Amino acid sequence: MFSNASAVINVRDIIKKQEEIQSLFTSNCKPTTAHFNIVQRVTVGLSILNKELLLKQKLMEMKKEAVGQSSCNLFKISDSATWNIEDNGQADTSRHHPEDNDIPEIANQLTLARRYRVINIVGEGAFSKTVCAEDLYRNRSLVAIKIMISKHNRVGFEECKKLRYLNLHDVHGNSHTSKLLNTFFFDKHFCLVFEYYRGGVPKISFTVNEQLRLQIIRKIACQLLTALIYIKHMAVIHGDLKLENILFVSENSYDLKVIDFGNAIGLDDVKFYMESFEIQSLIYRAPEVLLGLPFGYEIDMWSFGCIICEIWIGHPIFQSDTKSSIIKEMEQLLGPLPTSIYKPAKNFAWYSTRIDNGLKDWPTGSNEDTLQSMRIRKLSKALNTNNMDFIKFIDEIFNYDSSKRLTPTEALCHKFFAPLFPFALFYANHEINTLLKTQMR
Repeated sequence: MFSNASAVINVRDIIKKQEEIQSLFTSNCKPTTAHFNIVQRVTVGLSILNKELLLKQKLMEMKKEAVGQSSCNLFKISDSATWNIEDNGQADTSRHHPEDNDIPEIANQLTLARRYRVINIVGEGAFSKTVCAEDLYRNRSLVAIKIMISKHNRVGFEECKKLRYLNLHDVHGNSHTSKLLNTFFFDKHFCLVFEYYRGGVPKISFTVNEQLRLQIIRKIACQLLTALIYIKHMAVIHGDLKLENILFVSENSYDLKVIDFGNAIGLDDVKFYMESFEIQSLIYRAPEVLLGLPFGYEIDMWSFGCIICEIWIGHPIFQSDTKSSIIKEMEQLLGPLPTSIYKPAKNFAWYSTRIDNGLKDWPTGSNEDTLQSMRIRKLSKALNTNNMDFIKFIDEIFNYDSSKRLTPTEALCHKFFAPLFPFALFYANHEINTLLKTQMR
């Protein structure tokens, strides 16, 4: 096969080492007990895979030199895609700005990391491609594998770090956050392996009566709030809550998981966004982020309110593609932003001098009670319901003043959830309830 006898010997030695590495990788990755240490296995597996790739690369180079032929290409590389990296008011789903999509076209039945057999592609985002695969080491159970664009592996590293932190402390597995199972490299692409959730994004049929729909929305909201309570307790801001990042675990259940922590940040990282304020998808973006005020965990609660409204009415409650249009829609539904709070905002000068606003239906110089009454009427019309508990629940979430916006714990104690668990009824005394809210914050 090779003209050079020494090359043949070297190739045989490399192939022998390669087989030993494959055997060692298999023995380290296959779980032998129910309580195996997945972190240790992943670490060992990645180390061995790296050595295997280096040996494979050396073998291919020797073959090229010997026979003058390149190895066959298993994948067809996609044409590069370009994203707009300027912030011109268009919806921006992340603080990262990708340039080229170099993820290969993944063929069905392809086996990744000698363990995961690809079934089909289930999603494609700005920085990754997600496939459904079966785990050959776990009775062919289904997993979701997020394959990162190589230039943005760092986004995957950040998500891995946040999820390992969240998963580690979720002892009882009831935080409703996605579970990271494994990580590996496919060629130069960092890959994250998750549980596979086949239920899709939350939807409520409009054919059922309102009381049943309200009970379903309570169950969904309760689980989302549980997830927000947990990630807030862990000092994490999700930063990109939207309907696409909420999945039902199965088709016949309302159990759900919050996914995609690629944009999650800690409270200490907020200072890095004080210049661009590019966080959250535009239609779920809180007003303090839009206008440029320091923000915190409260922005996730605003996104939560947008998600609940979208599930209820079947479309986003704010659905424009520019910042100015989103603010206009907010004003049309919720009234004017309080000047005393937003005057220090970075973009307040633009906000106060713009001509096209959404306040033509709102009387100038009205007192707070009049404005509040109008808000309730407009929310009732937008949500197409007369259920006052639900309307007031949404109204308290859509508070322009983030310090007065409901926290996740306060929201669970709202009267709207009384049919599920009447926590609020245990604290009928106003003074006790006020003290409780103070402690919750």
